[in-house]
Amino acid sequence: MEANRPKSADDKEDERDRIEREKRKDEDYKKRTGEARDNMTPSEKVRDEEREKEVERRERVEQDPHGTGNFIKKQPAFVVGVIAALVVFYIVAIYYAFMAYREFKGIAEDTAGGPENLNQGANIMAYGTIEPRDQRDRARDDIRNRQEQRRRRNNYDREN
Repeated sequence: MEANRPKSADDKEDERDRIEREKRKDEDYKKRTGEARDNMTPSEKVRDEEREKEVERRERVEQDPHGTGNFIKKQPAFVVGVIAALVVFYIVAIYYAFMAYREFKGIAEDTAGGPENLNQGANIMAYGTIEPRDQRDRARDDIRNRQEQRRRRNNYDREN
């Protein structure tokens, strides 16, 4: 299997020679059949026309291997430029979409009303949010302090 590599000048020249030989061969064939067409039977003429159509179809396939009708090779720099432009566009679009989301969420929270403290649960926009770390730590400390106070109170009551 041949590796993908750029064509050298020799390869390009060999390809051009091959294409020229095929063209000359087709032209010679057309000249020979064109002269002899007068002597052909109708079925031979139909076969000859079918062969010509097949040759034309083969040439079209070589020119447009995907059969899309618009096989245009673009420069690699153009393709890379378009891809880079799309990447930059998406990065900028994501940033502005996030900023708009933040703004509209703030408007929705202001409209919904509710408490300043998200833990009180009256603000529907705060449902499922993660509370800030310092609030969580203060809540844990409060729970530990209450447990410690109960333990001390129970120990004091037992001793007295």
